[in-house]
Amino acid sequence: MPYSVFYSPYYYADIGEGHVFPIRKFELVRKILLDEGTLGRDDIAEPEQAAVEDLLLVHTQRIIFRACDQVL
Repeated sequence: MPYSVFYSPYYYADIGEGHVFPIRKFELVRKILLDEGTLGRDDIAEPEQAAVEDLLLVHTQRIIFRACDQVL
């Protein structure tokens, strides 16, 4: 496979169905790709948790701590 596909049901944020970025779409896309045979279950890898050092490259410490405390 010339590309990597990552998915995990554990990386979910309930941001509401009306949000401009509907988070549930990732679950639905995964289901469609599996159902139509584009991907097999072995083609999908579960991502590892990002290290705080890596997150600090693109986010502020405040945002990271708020996300960890689930108070965003």
